[in-house]
Amino acid sequence: NGETALHAAIRVINYPVVKMLVEEGASITKTNLAGETSVHLSVSSMSVASLLISIDEIKRNTSHEMFCFYLNSRNKLGETPLHYCANITPKIENQAIYTDLIRLLLDNYAEVSIPTFETKETPVHYCCRNGNTDILRMIFESMSEKEASKAANFKNSDGWTPLLVACYYGYHNILRILLDNDARVDLFDENGKAALHVACENGHILCVNLIMEKRAYVNAKTKIKRSALHVASERGHIEACKILIHLGADPMLADINQAAPIHLAAENNHPDVVKMFLDVRPDLSYFINKDGNNCAHIAAAKGSLEVLKALIKVNSTMSFSKSKTTLRTPLHLAAIHDHVDIIQLLINQGVSLLEEDKDGLTPLHLAAKFGARNAIELFKGKISFNVFSSKTGMNPLHLAAEFDQAECLVELMSKVPPSIASECPAGKIPAETEHGLTCLHYAAKNGHEVTLRQLLNSDGVIVEHPTSKKGLLSIHMAIAEGHANVTSILLSRSAEQINARCAIGRTALHFAAGNKHLELVQLLLGQGAEIDAQDKNGWTPLHYAADAGSTDIVIFLVQMGAQPSIEDMDGKAPITFAAKHHHLQTMSFLLLHKFEVNTLLQDNKFLGHLMICCNLNDNESAQDFILNSPAPIYTAMKLTLMYRQESIRVKDKSEDYMKIAEYCEQMTYEILHVASTYGCESLLNAVDDLQKPLLDVLIDEEFKLCVAHNNVQSYLSNLWKGSGMSIEGVYAILFTVVCFLCPPFWFFLCLPFHRWNKVPTIKFICHVISHLYFITVLIYIVVVPWDRSKVETFPTYAEYILVIWVSGHLLAEITEPESQPFRIFTLFLMSAAFGTHIVALFMSATTREEILYGRDNILGVALVMLISQILLFLSLNKIFGPWSVMIENLVIDVCKFLVIMFLFIFAFTMHTAVVFKRVYGLTETDVTLTTAPFADRYDQNGFWDMFYDKFFGLFGFTEPPATLSPSEQATNPRSTYIIGTISFAMYQILAIIVLLNMLIAMMSNTYTRLDEQSDIEWKYGRAGIIRLMTKSYSIPIPANVLAALCSIVYVCIIHNGCCCLKSWKSRFKSISKEDQSIPKENQENLQSTIWDVVNWSIIIDEYMLNNGIEDRFAKIKKAAAAMSDEILKVQSSTN
Repeated sequence: NGETALHAAIRVINYPVVKMLVEEGASITKTNLAGETSVHLSVSSMSVASLLISIDEIKRNTSHEMFCFYLNSRNKLGETPLHYCANITPKIENQAIYTDLIRLLLDNYAEVSIPTFETKETPVHYCCRNGNTDILRMIFESMSEKEASKAANFKNSDGWTPLLVACYYGYHNILRILLDNDARVDLFDENGKAALHVACENGHILCVNLIMEKRAYVNAKTKIKRSALHVASERGHIEACKILIHLGADPMLADINQAAPIHLAAENNHPDVVKMFLDVRPDLSYFINKDGNNCAHIAAAKGSLEVLKALIKVNSTMSFSKSKTTLRTPLHLAAIHDHVDIIQLLINQGVSLLEEDKDGLTPLHLAAKFGARNAIELFKGKISFNVFSSKTGMNPLHLAAEFDQAECLVELMSKVPPSIASECPAGKIPAETEHGLTCLHYAAKNGHEVTLRQLLNSDGVIVEHPTSKKGLLSIHMAIAEGHANVTSILLSRSAEQINARCAIGRTALHFAAGNKHLELVQLLLGQGAEIDAQDKNGWTPLHYAADAGSTDIVIFLVQMGAQPSIEDMDGKAPITFAAKHHHLQTMSFLLLHKFEVNTLLQDNKFLGHLMICCNLNDNESAQDFILNSPAPIYTAMKLTLMYRQESIRVKDKSEDYMKIAEYCEQMTYEILHVASTYGCESLLNAVDDLQKPLLDVLIDEEFKLCVAHNNVQSYLSNLWKGSGMSIEGVYAILFTVVCFLCPPFWFFLCLPFHRWNKVPTIKFICHVISHLYFITVLIYIVVVPWDRSKVETFPTYAEYILVIWVSGHLLAEITEPESQPFRIFTLFLMSAAFGTHIVALFMSATTREEILYGRDNILGVALVMLISQILLFLSLNKIFGPWSVMIENLVIDVCKFLVIMFLFIFAFTMHTAVVFKRVYGLTETDVTLTTAPFADRYDQNGFWDMFYDKFFGLFGFTEPPATLSPSEQATNPRSTYIIGTISFAMYQILAIIVLLNMLIAMMSNTYTRLDEQSDIEWKYGRAGIIRLMTKSYSIPIPANVLAALCSIVYVCIIHNGCCCLKSWKSRFKSISKEDQSIPKENQENLQSTIWDVVNWSIIIDEYMLNNGIEDRFAKIKKAAAAMSDEILKVQSSTN
């Protein structure tokens, strides 16, 4: 133990040896393993001589500081020699010794306030625990008044002051010393207990009196709101309770559980205390706790017979009182806890045995529920066991089975047959309320195997008994709760249950799959359950498993032969329910198997759920859906289109829908990139379910990125060249010049009676030259200043040519499938010009000239439109194409700016009108309908002049408002000039500094944004032109007029002079987008559909490799492979 010879000599109080060892140089300060020095051991052995030698030796060999340190050194527990002295048990025969010890320590600077390490107790605490009054008195005498007060109120680790320790042990003399040294009675520990609580808890009456003499608060509460009266009542200290009540303690005070002191006394079977409280306050018998129970309930529940008798003696109605919350009488609570003496007492008092609580349970029901066998035995002969709850319709036998009270079940079955079924609760409609459950149902539902076997071995039990409403068997309820052993027991009794259906057509396998019980699914399939059985809603077990998100069961069912594509009555496959509840792993597995793509794409709800799933797993669900479909590129396109439509329809989720639409479009591009390397021409000409080629879908639905793909553009370039001689570059320019300079040659090429008309390049050049001729005719008519009077209204030959050209435009607009905005607007202007010309025929000479001048200006606007339309033809060229895209978007920005600009101009025009209204010289009248002119500067044109100034002020063509003229000063105040100047300055600041800079910034932003996209936009526009030239059979203007006349003659000849609308339509059948076909040389490709045009499995493998997701499905496939062993077991058991 690490002790030296000196330690051993001190311990046995061998003074001569101690003195000798010290003289020989033995160390006084050396400690043993417990951390004790010779000073500690001298005190513990009560050797004053050894202590004196030790103190003298330490004092002689060390400084004063080190002497104090060694004298107050602490052992391993933190105890000083003074702690050891305070821990001495007081005895009369040892009083002189420990008095000398304490005096010797205190005289040599022993510190009183040093706490121990763990408990934080000072020597004062030790004195209070051992009751050593002399030592405590000497300790306090050695301190000043302030130090004594501090030591008397020092708290240990539990928050206990010396006063609480003294109260706990009941040392009233110690308590008196502490109180004399200013110990506070209002300090409390960590639980909120004060000294009064501790004294009352232990029944120390003298301590209670001393504390109350110091004016302690008698109703002080702990953290759980208990007063001293509570703790005294709980322990049954009646004298303490009387003193507290005499001193003003409140017997109605409730704790955190709303329990009064009388409740605690009743709970702990202290009848004398209860009687005392009832004598003081009779109404305490009705006081209830938070559970709604009064003293009688508590006594009955705790088995406090004497307390209950005392209560009944004071107030006999207590036997019949009901709990406020549960409506239970004391008899109910006594039955629960099997207190037969109390039950017999209450029965003798006349308490009804048929009284039901809030849950509709009688005392017999509760006894069966909680397994009170003695109570059940007592109830025999006093009540019929065949009693049903009015609220639940259950018999006590059902409760015993439900709560696995097997022994009680035997007692009850002697009076009630086990096959008895529950009844419909009172006041409920039988057809709408579930009832008819037997004991077997309750036992199976709760998985009580012993009870179940006990029931099955009883006579009259029907295993296949269904419930009244849902038609559930006991096996259904056992499976729903996942009780495999119970299910096996039931199946061993009757195998016919396995495919038995409930009221809505569910079998046992439906319940097992829907409740995620894989073990039961395996068990049922091994016993021959029908795997694809459908209930009345058409749901199979796979539907239920997918709806519940049980991936293991889904894998198992599919590998056992369940059909993943089977649909319910609403046409929903299992995958739709996995998506609905966002079961991502389940959906990923189902996507590995066959599913109806078109059906899912038409389901808006499924698309919405798929979008949410994509948000949860970074678009992996959409990727799986696309990659596992029969034609991934078709699915990706359809998903893109559907999500674009949903983004317009569902405004609050528009951003999410557009995000997934962009992702699907990107996938379309990536799949096209891979697939086009295996045959771009055949792929682009493959048709979908609407017999529409893939290229048409890409262009019509604006898959711009896909159309801009290099392989697609190469294919379009080949189409543009046609099957004839390639006309490109310089040759195309020379050919265009020759056709322009030789109209007959151009007209010949325009006619649809030769194969050159089918070459896209030649057809396009013919359309360009036709447009240039149209512009030339208009220039000839309205630009050249001919010396011909406008009075002459007879058309010139050029105007006749213009009429032919306009007729060609009108015919093209009628016969061609696509309307062109430029052409429609041009036709509108031409119609206005022709109408103006006709009106001029009926006017006088001067008026006619003005009207024809107006006609020329209308034609001038049309000329501007035609010239700007040249940009559309130039957009086919790589040099001008991106620029035309940028110009188009910049024009849109300008139009937006004009709207805001005119709003500003209008606003400040109105303000200017207010500023420059006349003020002086107006007519004095009450009401007037006549208006006065504005100030002289705006007197002539009014609002128009103001608008003119504001509009051209944007471009610096106006000056600030001039000072008022003399005439204006006569009609307006001088402040008009100031206000007008300020208004003009504000307008200039907002219009020029803000608006124009905003326009510049907006156009710069548009340019920057389109600089990256312009190439894609140009390629997309180029593809549209090439497709139009390739597929369209439109004839350049005005050759289409001649072709139409020839067709009319042809129709008349073929139909024997009949030129009816039906015959004409057969000749001029419009070619819509859906009816357009590719050139004849590619007709054989129409036989290929998008599903079989390429080997999609190879393309998907390459796509996944390129994107680093070749192991995407590895995890789910591994899980499926791991299930193979279980499947073999089930299959072998089935065979």
